[in-house]
Amino acid sequence: KVYLKVFEAILAMESYDEAALKQMFKGEKTLNNFSIAKSNLYEKILEVMTRMPHHQNLETKFDKFRHQISILLKKSLYKQALQRVKKTIRIAEKLESFRMLQDLYELHREIARNYLPPRDYVNLHNEIRAKESWLREVNSNLQRYKEFYETANIAPYFRREIRKAMIGSILRHPLMQDESECRSVSAQLYFFRTWNYLYSIQERDSGWQYFSGKIIQILSENMHLLADAGVFLVYVNTVFDYGYKCIFEGEIDDAREATEKLKGIRKTVKTGENEALIFSRSWKLTMMISRHELDHESGMAAIKEIKNGLRKFNDKLSRQDEMELEFMVAVFLLTMEHPSEAIPWILRLREVRVTSNRPDLHFYSWLLFLIAHFNLGHFDVVEQQTPGTRNYLRDKKALGPLEKQALDFFKKVIRAKNMTETREVMESFSNQLDLILGNKRYGTLTENFDIKGWIESRLLGIPLNEYLAGQQASQVPAS
Repeated sequence: KVYLKVFEAILAMESYDEAALKQMFKGEKTLNNFSIAKSNLYEKILEVMTRMPHHQNLETKFDKFRHQISILLKKSLYKQALQRVKKTIRIAEKLESFRMLQDLYELHREIARNYLPPRDYVNLHNEIRAKESWLREVNSNLQRYKEFYETANIAPYFRREIRKAMIGSILRHPLMQDESECRSVSAQLYFFRTWNYLYSIQERDSGWQYFSGKIIQILSENMHLLADAGVFLVYVNTVFDYGYKCIFEGEIDDAREATEKLKGIRKTVKTGENEALIFSRSWKLTMMISRHELDHESGMAAIKEIKNGLRKFNDKLSRQDEMELEFMVAVFLLTMEHPSEAIPWILRLREVRVTSNRPDLHFYSWLLFLIAHFNLGHFDVVEQQTPGTRNYLRDKKALGPLEKQALDFFKKVIRAKNMTETREVMESFSNQLDLILGNKRYGTLTENFDIKGWIESRLLGIPLNEYLAGQQASQVPAS
């Protein structure tokens, strides 16, 4: 009971305070050495968590079966043990758990040696040897495809000549020429993941849809494989990447389908702790679709869900996922001309440590902060913040061409004496953006928040969402 009290006391704390905790339990005999007490509590929590259904993964299920088989063998219940082994083998074959299959085949042989008549044992022995031969072939084939994928992943870290040779060796290999060479679904996954990755690092736009689609199709037809945490992650990230790219290709229906597919995973798979991952991926896509469609109603509804989700999954989301969600909310609100509502989200990005996985979002948020206050007419804030922003970005070596031109723009536009001079400063900034935004460094950032569109909308004196709607309408081909 004392450990339960400690657990509840820690749970009630907004932030962990060990000194206060020690004082709270001063005099408890079992808590004289608090370090040992904490260690014991930690072990008890882990012990309970391993028994919870949503923490049961493929490995724990096999360990459970193996333990059951051991108990049956100790009680000389060989027939029941054999039945349990056969059941476990069928599950392992379906899930393509090749490493576990080898152990199971050996265990099957060992039990049969002690239980079956000699003739039956010989027949079973020959049957198992044939299976082991098949297993060696399939596993060898899988390892080869895995090597191709891992080689492709490290290729970008080598010099251009070496990288080119590595990619060439993969593409020329006979096993990479034909999908039919794959001996398992797992090998197929590595086959298409390798092709998809190679197209990506070579910056080829034509193959991503086909290869990503094949990965999604394979796993949609073999949902049982998602019991493996690694395969689950591949599926979720591939569906997300597919939807993300579809948005920027203008294929919104396909992006919506990808979003629904992510949300639907919870209905077919025990996601457990992966719910936070699905939450972040599905609502990122929803937010981006709302931004692309300039759909105010769905975007604002999505923001409510994201607020709730950020609270619910506070300790389960990576900081990168949090930042990306915060960024998408902020740019949507700016795009829909809600600068005052965008500022708290922008500040969350500004306050994050630069060592995060998305420093680009952090640095861009400093410009978004100035844009939001400019939209609100808080010119005194813009004037006050511009020099500090320049110094900060320079110190962090993040003062690139876009940042320099944007800060020069804010400095000049605040000092403009009349509307004519203000317009000249805006037009000059717009012209500079035409030269800068071809740089791939700014691709993702400016695709989400169209800074060029923003300055053009200021020149025309209309809301940004209205300007973007007009741009989209002009790009739709006549029927």
